Amino acid sequence: MFVWTIKKLKSPIEYWHITTGEQARLRINGGLIKRPEKELPEEIIINSYVCIIDVPNINEYLKQIQKHGGNLAIEKKVIPNIGRLAYCFDAEKKLFDILQPDMSPR
Repeated sequence: MFVWTIKKLKSPIEYWHITTGEQARLRINGGLIKRPEKELPEEIIINSYVCIIDVPNINEYLKQIQKHGGNLAIEKKVIPNIGRLAYCFDAEKKLFDILQPDMSPR
């Protein structure tokens, strides 16, 4: 049986965080955003699944992403109780997200 919790976060967009297990155990967490009801303007780049990769130091990984042909898609943000988050494009313009976990409630 799944032991998941789904909680709406205070965020500029409607975002629901999904916790898939106990904090001390290995798990895959995730989130949901509301699917757009109409076609999005071109400048809105997040409209589907986004792969999130945990990193130990977001600033170092941003440097490595740029060094290898990727770039920043959305500025780095601090999400309280989650961590530091940045959306990036890889060298083939595929969107992904890097996250430096930080559970403090800033």
